Amino acid sequence: MENQHLVVHFYHQSPRIEVYDRRIDFHWLQSDNCDLRVNDYLAHENHVSARLRTGTGLEMIATWELAEDSPELAVQLNPEQETSFEQFLFPAPFLAASGFLVIPHSQGVLYDVDDVPLQQFLDGQTLDAYTSDLSMPWFGVVSMPSGHGCMTILDTPDDAGIHFSRIETDELSILAAQPCWRASKGRMGYPRRYLYWFHIEGGYVSQAKCYMAYVRERGRIPTLAEKEEQRPDSSILRGACHINIHIGDLTFSDTESICRLLKSESVENAVVHIRNWQENPYSSPRHWPPSEIAGGEAGLSGLFEALREIDYVPSLVTGFRDTYSGFEGYAQDDLALDQSGNPQYSGYWGISKIPSQRICGNRQPHWAEAHLEPLTGAADCLLLEHSCLDARECFDTRHPATRGEDIAGRQEIFQSVLNSGRILGVEGAMDFAAPHADFIAGQMSLSRFYFIEQAPAPNRFNLSAALRVPLFNLVYHECVHVTWHHQDTYISAEDNGTRALFDLLYGNPPAVTFTHPGTVELMGSRLGQLCETVSSVHSKVAGEELLLHGWLTEDRLVQISRFASGLQIVANFSREPYALPNNDEQVAAGSCRAIMPQEE
Repeated sequence: MENQHLVVHFYHQSPRIEVYDRRIDFHWLQSDNCDLRVNDYLAHENHVSARLRTGTGLEMIATWELAEDSPELAVQLNPEQETSFEQFLFPAPFLAASGFLVIPHSQGVLYDVDDVPLQQFLDGQTLDAYTSDLSMPWFGVVSMPSGHGCMTILDTPDDAGIHFSRIETDELSILAAQPCWRASKGRMGYPRRYLYWFHIEGGYVSQAKCYMAYVRERGRIPTLAEKEEQRPDSSILRGACHINIHIGDLTFSDTESICRLLKSESVENAVVHIRNWQENPYSSPRHWPPSEIAGGEAGLSGLFEALREIDYVPSLVTGFRDTYSGFEGYAQDDLALDQSGNPQYSGYWGISKIPSQRICGNRQPHWAEAHLEPLTGAADCLLLEHSCLDARECFDTRHPATRGEDIAGRQEIFQSVLNSGRILGVEGAMDFAAPHADFIAGQMSLSRFYFIEQAPAPNRFNLSAALRVPLFNLVYHECVHVTWHHQDTYISAEDNGTRALFDLLYGNPPAVTFTHPGTVELMGSRLGQLCETVSSVHSKVAGEELLLHGWLTEDRLVQISRFASGLQIVANFSREPYALPNNDEQVAAGSCRAIMPQEE
């Protein structure tokens, strides 16, 4: 197959393709690392098809269709002979001898394909779409230094992911990535589809913008301006600091004192997320009433009145995903069951040793409907905990659910909150929330790595400027605000202002967390200064498209971003000052510089 941009060659021995890009005289080669075998190819007028078979006997018809006038190749896998399986890998990965894998893990990371420690760490790992691992269902490979590349969009993402492998040849060792297709209820179940797009320049920015165009074509990307038009109160989030308060050592009265002190330290606008506020944190999915020790219902009401008085937005952290065995409110009949009929577990509440059990995605909206009213009546904002994390199947015959139905259940809850007129925040990193949520809490934290001290040195990715890139913001910055995870904010021990520097560069609001009364007294002035600086930039660029991100130095530690208004931010993550080109000014180590657009 061929068009004016590409020529696609097929290998008869295995289901591999080679793509020749006419524009740059470059051959994209696939490895033979896949689970399928091919019987034969059939050429049609505008596509090629073949019968493929896995080692477990699953048979499917694959169809490759090359776009008429663009560098795009669409591939669809239609199940033909169904059989039980867990997953299969297809297609084989495209290889680049030098360059990066572009991975939308939370905000986004680049993996050097020839970095041996990374190869060893990632070999055999899989990042599932719509889990805490992969925020958007696509990935890419970029060849350096030219910046040309190939990206793969998982067009049917509910049961898909990315699998990493170390490909070794006589001369090279390369990190590669390829689609992984999970079973849906033990079967293939429905056609699986993915898209290739080949570009000749622009690197990861071009790939992010391609995905942005892809979601816009499907009508899934309302802007912040459109959301604010529907609910004007949500506009208060522009330039607002996200303050996370953990009730425990802190009471509702302590929280008021902290917020008033922050207000005096020039934190003018904030949304205050109250965590662990329930009388019984194990009563989920029923959350009300508030903790009596912390101040009870009267104390919470008084706190919220005080917050509104100083123009802060009161927010309750709640959720309807989990339930706890042995406690009042246990949703036993609505648990998500695995294939063996056992409850599925989600983790632990805080540092407790009491495991949470997952409620079926088809039943979560029921519990939200039953318990939302007192929450929306009390707070101006709801932050739905765990609502933007992994989707799971349920095998209970009374309320079976696919992963896609689990996601649909979350979106139904999102809409219920929006219908109440409240500001909506979600915790996690998945883009299925972007059309609904006003902000996503956790998008900036690389979920596997935000406990920096627990990660060995080669894998400390969370604050590595050389590895991080704003893929999510390049797609969604004009649509949703994003912050760091509440366990991973500005007061983290290893921070030294780095998180604030990323927020300035990416155009995000600031985020802080308090768990102890003395924290704000110790760090209030420092936090106030950081938050004021970040808020001032965020108020200017919130709702604008992030047009560009790139590097100004070879080590990738001096970076630049540009927003739709023309505002540019230069951030210096290095230990040396950086002299701005065509300018006598310098950007000090660990600082940034805003370059305003010149008036014509």
